[in-house]
Amino acid sequence: MLFRSVESFFGEAPELIADIGQSLETHDVLLARSACVALRVRAEALGSKELAAATNALAAFVDIGDFTTAAGFKDQIEHEYGVLFRRLMLQR
Repeated sequence: MLFRSVESFFGEAPELIADIGQSLETHDVLLARSACVALRVRAEALGSKELAAATNALAAFVDIGDFTTAAGFKDQIEHEYGVLFRRLMLQR
């Protein structure tokens, strides 16, 4: 089960992060919310509280229309994705 979660994460997370980036550029609240929820669920399933927290923060700022501050959390999301990716690769 964990293997499938990891493989799913490797395939889906980059697309979700790209969706987050697009949503920030276009101020698409619905796309941001859905991508953040999907990424958060996957991050939590794999034990990354930091990635989950960053997606929650980005979504919260998008919800109040503060796309500028939200963009800063995208950088943190990308960083935490890299941390989790490396950790998962070492476990393989």
